[in-house]
Amino acid sequence: MRNWAGSATLGATMVAILAVAVSGCGTAADPADAAVASDAATGAETATADGTAAETASGDTGVGAETATADAVADTAVVDTPVADGAADVPPADVPPADVPPADVPPADVAVDAVVAPPILPGPSRGSSIAVSPDDNIVITCNRDSGSVTVLKAAYAPGVPTKLTKSVDIAVGAEPWQVAIAPDSDSAWVVVRAEQKVVQITGLKTTPKVGASVTVGSEPTGLALTPTGKFLAVANWVDGTISLVDTASAKVFVTVDLNAALVGSKVLGDVKSRPGLAHPRSIAITNNGDANDLDESMIVTEWYSQRAAELAADGSNADTARKGIVYRINGADMKVTVIDVPALADMGFKDHAGNVAGCFPNQLQAVAINGDWAFVSSVCASPKGLLGPFTGPAAKVCALDADCPGAGVGSCATLKCKTNCAADADCGANGGKCTANACEVNPASVKTAIGNVLSVIDLKKNVTASSINLNAKFNDLYVEKQVKDDNSRRFPLVMTDIGFVPDTGIGYASANGSDAVFRFKFNIDGTLAEVGSTVQLFIDLVNPNYDAKVGGRGPTGLAIPNINKKVAFVNNDFTRNVTVADFATQEIAGGPATPSVTTTADMPAAASEGEKVLLGKRFFNTGLGRWSLKGQSWNSCQTCHIDGLTDNVTWFFGRGPRQSTSLDGSFNSKDPKDQRIFNWTAVFDEVADFELNTRGTSGGVGAIVHKKTAPIGSGDRIDIAALGHAGLNGSAAAVADPKSGIVTPPSVLEDWSEITKYIQSLRSPRGVTGLDAAKVAEGKAIYQDSNCAGCHGGAKWTISKLFYSPSVDGNKALLTKKWAAPQYFPVSLLPAATEANRFMRFSSGNPAGLDQIQCILRPVGTFKTCEPGVGIAELRTDMKAVGQGAEIDGNGYNPPSLLNLAAGGPYYHAGNAMTLESLLSNTFVKHHTALAANLLQETDPAKKQATVDKLVAYLLSIDETTAVIAAPATAGGTGGDFCTY
Repeated sequence: MRNWAGSATLGATMVAILAVAVSGCGTAADPADAAVASDAATGAETATADGTAAETASGDTGVGAETATADAVADTAVVDTPVADGAADVPPADVPPADVPPADVPPADVAVDAVVAPPILPGPSRGSSIAVSPDDNIVITCNRDSGSVTVLKAAYAPGVPTKLTKSVDIAVGAEPWQVAIAPDSDSAWVVVRAEQKVVQITGLKTTPKVGASVTVGSEPTGLALTPTGKFLAVANWVDGTISLVDTASAKVFVTVDLNAALVGSKVLGDVKSRPGLAHPRSIAITNNGDANDLDESMIVTEWYSQRAAELAADGSNADTARKGIVYRINGADMKVTVIDVPALADMGFKDHAGNVAGCFPNQLQAVAINGDWAFVSSVCASPKGLLGPFTGPAAKVCALDADCPGAGVGSCATLKCKTNCAADADCGANGGKCTANACEVNPASVKTAIGNVLSVIDLKKNVTASSINLNAKFNDLYVEKQVKDDNSRRFPLVMTDIGFVPDTGIGYASANGSDAVFRFKFNIDGTLAEVGSTVQLFIDLVNPNYDAKVGGRGPTGLAIPNINKKVAFVNNDFTRNVTVADFATQEIAGGPATPSVTTTADMPAAASEGEKVLLGKRFFNTGLGRWSLKGQSWNSCQTCHIDGLTDNVTWFFGRGPRQSTSLDGSFNSKDPKDQRIFNWTAVFDEVADFELNTRGTSGGVGAIVHKKTAPIGSGDRIDIAALGHAGLNGSAAAVADPKSGIVTPPSVLEDWSEITKYIQSLRSPRGVTGLDAAKVAEGKAIYQDSNCAGCHGGAKWTISKLFYSPSVDGNKALLTKKWAAPQYFPVSLLPAATEANRFMRFSSGNPAGLDQIQCILRPVGTFKTCEPGVGIAELRTDMKAVGQGAEIDGNGYNPPSLLNLAAGGPYYHAGNAMTLESLLSNTFVKHHTALAANLLQETDPAKKQATVDKLVAYLLSIDETTAVIAAPATAGGTGGDFCTY
């Protein structure tokens, strides 16, 4: 087999070694194991003259045998990473057999008839932020923000609520993300995301402590154990690989390359395989109950959706032009099968115009195996307009009352109609309601922005059997049960984890944006039987009948015991506690009088910076309360920006098609005063400006309000537009500040200030590991020589910088503050052709649709330009009006930060290029020659490709530890910023 660079690696020898390891220390291999090894050796790949690999199938490998197809199987899957002695997977000779418990060793003169079998996990393995031991006695939580894991002891007794007692808190490093407990219930493995390692915890039954530590790839986010616990699989999210760790020697012995599999599926065009193309997130491993790990499979989620079809010029297929992907890795030979997770043609809701909305699975979060099925959760993106609440047709210009709908007295005021409808249809074909000739707010299009989808993978056939939008199913349940359409209803926003009650089709999902756990039941044939329960429709972790102090907010994972399977343990990120959910009552165990909730980590001190960041994270992530339509968790900031980063989706917003910008480059991590101007066309200058997104796309009340007591409603809002503080007018942050004194009555919440602090705290993903150091160095030299820092220089890796303090008068002054073309500055890069229209801020005569900070724009030839086969639709949210970006005197885009490049494409404002290689292709020649006329102009294709490879290597290496390349001190021939106040 081959790695991404094409070198032959794991073959029959390694498979044979694996077979020995699986058979146990000091014992003869099972004949069946030997047969598997023999088959695998027979099926080893042989490099051919053209550099491809010939394969011979190795036969049935367990549950759900794989059927390879020409377009679904990658034959370049494995990179062997041997240790110095070449035998990483064979424990040292002086280590006693792991499958012989010391306490059961008989006297030397007593004959031994049989070797005691090693412990086997009771079911399929998956990683989560919380795990329960196979014997049910130990629970471990990952405390992501505090850098520790907490070990707890569980107590079960008939008629008594299940309780957890904290045993010890153990520091393991920054961002412990997932944990899995070994079959012996005495050790566990923790993936530590920020430090690129996995850490072993030993002595769980006695004195828990940190054991071995193993370095893995960049941004590890998922892990799972094989049934015997002898091998640990780790998903390296940025590298696009799976590290396989031999748990006995605590060393990586094989690296499975999913980049090759993704490239082989042809979703990325003609790019060559290299690190950072795939983004594996979570892993589950099958378990057929025997001691042979080789007959199992790893099921891995690809985080980002991939191209399924070319986008139509009218954007009509935007909701279905992409698809999700799941990888299946065969344990015997590490062959990778790519399984498509297609888009939903109908997500179960129509927008306000009556159009059926589809969505494609994206940000594939969790995976769990139950029987012959793998269940995968995702945020299903529906980016095509229409988006947000509809308030009816725009007010008409009028001279008389008779000019307005209804012609009532006073209908015309200050030359504008106060009425806007004559019939319900005027207010939307779906759900429109016209009352007294004025449209009531129609929220239908809020429900079509995203879905919370559960996809069912048939492991026998390696196909997706179905994908179900649980929003639609729970909505049907609420209607059937006549649940009041207020915050009594809740939807499973961002399902972070999935768990099944052993030996049943009943599953539960933790929903981070909903502070709840949602129940569903599947039939044996993989079809959905029901959602909710007859007791409670969902498990509320912040149940109002309980003391607020025991609430569980921001659940990141759940674990269901194997024997005492009447409860679930739920790990809550924001409140740093574990909730025991009782399946009998579908509530918090113990009831309001004695709730079973246990603190795992200390909360930040009151009023501290840490508390403000944590509060900001909560408001950013939640869809409850004021943050989405009726507080029902339809949407939130995090649905497009999980972990504060990007969903890599092109949404059709009010200014045009826009890739979600990764927020880690919004502020200089060492200087929070150094802020980027926001959005692709520089239309916002404060985080608080996104209040309009909360009120719009999410349908929420928002947080700039003059009242915070219940009931929450739109009447609480402060009209920031009427006050002159919306968008680039004034300062939404000042209006939001209760102490600013600029509005009476004042705003009463500091939520946007706290969200700003959260965004300032974001850590950028680490760069790709294992890059060729020489290529990186040469790529850096090319980057510098080509003046790339003229647009992408400085600590934020962008020249975009807020150069003024937002205020009514200050922002207004920008409209008349002129800029002059700097000497030698390339004319093609100037954002305005007409010298008389060169202002720091300019609206081209259309303040509502074109207002922007003009001076920071850079036209680099990307408007209506895209990689062949990708497609582009330069349209606004109505899917009719042309998007902003190519005006004569407002031309170009706001340079993005490069800090998140390794987290994947597509790139540019509308997802124009799928990969960095495409970004540097001739299609975008105006971009890469903007400040270096001869860059990538070699006539020899091989030399040109070598330059591209070096640049890509350098770009993939960039993170917050990379030496900053300064932007030009003065704008000129090498680019730079000429915005001044």
